[in-house]
This record gives sequence, C-alpha cells and structure tokens, in this order.
Amino acid sequence: MSVAADNPPSDLVLEVRRVSPRRPEQRPLPPPLADPLLDLRVDTATARSYEVKAGQYIQVIDVEGRQCSDFLAFCARQLAGGTERGLDATTTRNLTGNAYPQPGLFGKFFDQDMRPLVEVVRDTVGRHDTFALACNAKYYEDMGYPGHLNCTDNFNAQLAPYGIAARRGWPALNFFYNTSFGEANQLLFDEPWSQPGDYVLLRAMTDLVCASSACPDDIDPANAWNPTDIGVRVYPAERRFSMAIAHRVTPDSEPNLTKETAFHPRWSRLTRQLTEYRGYWLPTSFDGHGAIEEYWACREGAVVMDLSPLRKFEVVGPRRRGAAAGGRHPQHQEARHRPGRLHRGLQR
Repeated sequence: MSVAADNPPSDLVLEVRRVSPRRPEQRPLPPPLADPLLDLRVDTATARSYEVKAGQYIQVIDVEGRQCSDFLAFCARQLAGGTERGLDATTTRNLTGNAYPQPGLFGKFFDQDMRPLVEVVRDTVGRHDTFALACNAKYYEDMGYPGHLNCTDNFNAQLAPYGIAARRGWPALNFFYNTSFGEANQLLFDEPWSQPGDYVLLRAMTDLVCASSACPDDIDPANAWNPTDIGVRVYPAERRFSMAIAHRVTPDSEPNLTKETAFHPRWSRLTRQLTEYRGYWLPTSFDGHGAIEEYWACREGAVVMDLSPLRKFEVVGPRRRGAAAGGRHPQHQEARHRPGRLHRGLQR
C-alpha cells in the first residue's frame, strides 16, 4: 500500500525502561570545610530533617550538580511552645528588597514575625528561588503524572514528629533552582547553574528544626532531567568562615569567590555587617554604633590630647572638578593650611 506524500506516517517513539534500573556509583561528597557535627546524604527523591543549635553552620551541597534542594527551617523554641514559625519568603523579600538572600548586608532569611532565622554566609552558585513552592502532588497530577514522588509529601513525613502540620505545598528556600521572570511576568525555570560540589553555607541565628530535600522532579529541566543526591553538613559555632559569593561568567565556568581586604582581620572583630563591592567585602556599619556615633568617634576619638585641630574639620564630599583654588570650601582651605598640626595630633 502506497502512502500519500501529503499524509506521511507519524514517528514511532520507543521507550525502554529496565525493571531493575542500574544505579550509577555514588559521587563522593567534597572534603568538609571543618570537622562536621553532622554529615548526612539526602538520597535522591527523599528528604531529611535535622536539628541545629544557634550559631552553628549548615552546608547544603549539590553532590552531582544541577540538582535542586528545598530547605525549611523552624524556630525550635517556638515549636516547643506549640507555635509554628518558619522561613517566610514574602517577609524576607519585603525586608531585604532582594529576590533571595545573598551573603552580606541582605543575607538573612526571616520568619513571619520578622525575626531572622538563618544568615547566608557563602554561596558558590548565586541562582536560587523563593517564589515557587516545593514540588507537590498537584503539580505532577496537572502534568499527567499522578502519584509521583514529591518534596512536599517527603517534608510532611519528616516534620510530623515535631508536630508541624502537613501542607499540600510547602513554601521553601529552593536552593539551586534556576528561576527567572519573562517579559510577560511569567515565572520561568531552566536547568540549575550549580556544578558538582557547589554549596550554600548558612549560620543558624537561633535553635532550629530544619529539613532538606533532594528534589525528585524528572519531568522538566528543574534537575536537568536527572534527579541526584544532596549533602548536608553541620559545623560547630566555634568555627569561623569567611563570607563569599561566587561569580560565574557563564553557567559552566569556574566560580570566582569574593575576597577579603588586608584590613579585614581588624575590622571584622567589630562587625558582621558586610557588603560585597567589586569582588571584595567591606563593612557597612559597626555593631553597637550608628552613623552619628561613628562620625564623632572619627572626629574626636582619633586624638588623645589636643582635639582643637580636628574640631575645624567636617565630613565633606569630594572637590568638584574644575573648581578654582579660591572657590574651595573653607574646610578644604583649613585642611591645606594645617597638615602639620593634624599629623602631629594623630601621632600623639
């Protein structure tokens, strides 16, 4: 029987699945940042709960690369009192003005009562999500996969022993989930940027009950079509880790971590309020002092004996380009006339 040219047969697609799939050898986790208090592996398509004390550090590791991990955290003290308070993405975005927390000035994640629960210390990826829910049964049903494993059901099972009510969809901090918004304001997602061994390091700001998932989504690019494992390590509060953000030119390039300046060992003892600028960390304020107190400390506290030279100075902006010498501000004139006295005063 001949086939008409304008009505060709449709393509035949054959899908073969093994009854007992061969699991590839597990990739080992990267070396720990310090001696961990907890070192666990969240197997593919599962979730794990764990407890963390205030000040301790939580490292969430993408073992194989391009794998999402939803993260939940609840204030343990309030849970013990029967009140459930966990990470709240809307509150956090409102307070920080960012789509998700990043190390530095906007690095904290808050609960519904605007109390900080965790602080982001390091991030080697810089692409995460706080808008979408953790994957849930309804999503897979709508996509034609009823009964599919999902992060929400996995979380419900892990959190039930703590008295946390089950939900049909958990709002979570979705590490490594690569989302964006299109021109029509639609939420888009693509394969994660994370590479094997990439991680996010958090510091607990109170005692926490946490849960981390290894997302089972294998029907779209969320996990690059191939769900894998997630690593979680907890480090003691006595350890100190430098803040760092990784910058990648392309998703496949090696990350370039931010650096500390030569002055960091001195001023880091006075503050944890930092911001990243051109690949370096700089202080934004000092703990226990506001802008006015810092100003007076610079003006009066720098000189022990003779304060009269500094009293003739004010904090002024840079000199305007092209300004004539005679048009300089009086403070600039004073600075030019008394350099010797100022220098000797600072040496006392």
